[in-house]
Amino acid sequence: MVRVGEPSIELEGRPLVEGQARGPLLKLTRPISFWGGVDPVSGLIVDPRHPEFELCITGTVLLIPGAVGSSSSSAILLELLREGTAPAAILMGKADAILALGSIVGL
Repeated sequence: MVRVGEPSIELEGRPLVEGQARGPLLKLTRPISFWGGVDPVSGLIVDPRHPEFELCITGTVLLIPGAVGSSSSSAILLELLREGTAPAAILMGKADAILALGSIVGL
């Protein structure tokens, strides 16, 4: 369960990586490729074709319809974690093993 903002809402799902998170909800309207789509140093969406271009994912509860791209997305998520620019949580409609791997390795 995730509590988001004030007023808070509760979202339920099956966690792939246990933990608690809190942050503002950022809902992306399209799937994102972390490899080439997100800058791990700034946490900004840098893909100019993405509708949420230049929004910052740092500290957010990131709600995404899916991830696209290569297996390198787990490496970018790991870099986001190491830089302190990662989202507080990632919520997806369907589990993504590549992103889960980046989260697990980052623990």
